[in-house]
Amino acid sequence: LGPRAQCKCGSGKTYSDCCGKADFEPVSLPWDLNAQSEATANAYAELQTLGIKPTRLDFFFRPAREIHNRTAWYRVAPRDGWTEVLELPDVANIQLRTAKLSVSAAASNPDSIEHPLAAVIMSVCAAEAFINQVAFFIAEVSKTDMLDLGSLPAQLPGDPLAFQRKTELTSKWELLGACLCGSNWPPSPKLISDFKTLVQLRNEFVHFKLTDYERIVPPATELASIVRSLPKEVELRQTPHSWPFRVLTASTANWAVNVSSGMMDGFRKGYLAHRISREQKGKS
Repeated sequence: LGPRAQCKCGSGKTYSDCCGKADFEPVSLPWDLNAQSEATANAYAELQTLGIKPTRLDFFFRPAREIHNRTAWYRVAPRDGWTEVLELPDVANIQLRTAKLSVSAAASNPDSIEHPLAAVIMSVCAAEAFINQVAFFIAEVSKTDMLDLGSLPAQLPGDPLAFQRKTELTSKWELLGACLCGSNWPPSPKLISDFKTLVQLRNEFVHFKLTDYERIVPPATELASIVRSLPKEVELRQTPHSWPFRVLTASTANWAVNVSSGMMDGFRKGYLAHRISREQKGKS
């Protein structure tokens, strides 16, 4: 008796690891599971048209407009008389959409500093969640699909969690971008430079280390180093306050989201271009 008892079906497993997996109240699923995913079928058909034998990695990293609305991936497995459903939330997309909401709010309220701050932090969070997903999918897909990815970081695919936790954010992008996108990475030197500046700005706000008061009257003769590193398109607030109040503008919010989404889109397009190039070389 009990979940740890030997299952009566004779499998030799405990009840909780065997037939007990189906011992739950019926759940009404919000999907039609009688056919293949239309999105999957279309993505694979497009890849086959390009002469690529698809892997699940190609599906995860495909460049398409509708993917920005995705909230999660699902793994569905039919069992004897019941269906097992596993969910992997697409936190990168959720965070990026959150950042975009902050951009809209900042545009509607130009005096706000809270909305630009939220956009900066969530944009970097989205970029990190995305590249961590890349590491996970490499490890997960390589268990079943034959992948030819070139030189992978030492921890992949064996221990993606160690790579995610112990590798600095911009280094993760550099390593995985070069590996999966080849010569198509980086998308542009400016984008990479802006991304590093954005990460630095996010870190300044997240860890805000106090060193001294900033003189605002009379105005300081030199801007703070983090402000000087911002690109010219970022418009500062003209106000007699310290640098955070000058930096946190609607312009900064918009720039932050553009940089983060540009990194993700650049990775997806670079990955596909690299896949096509490798496939063509393999056939020549």
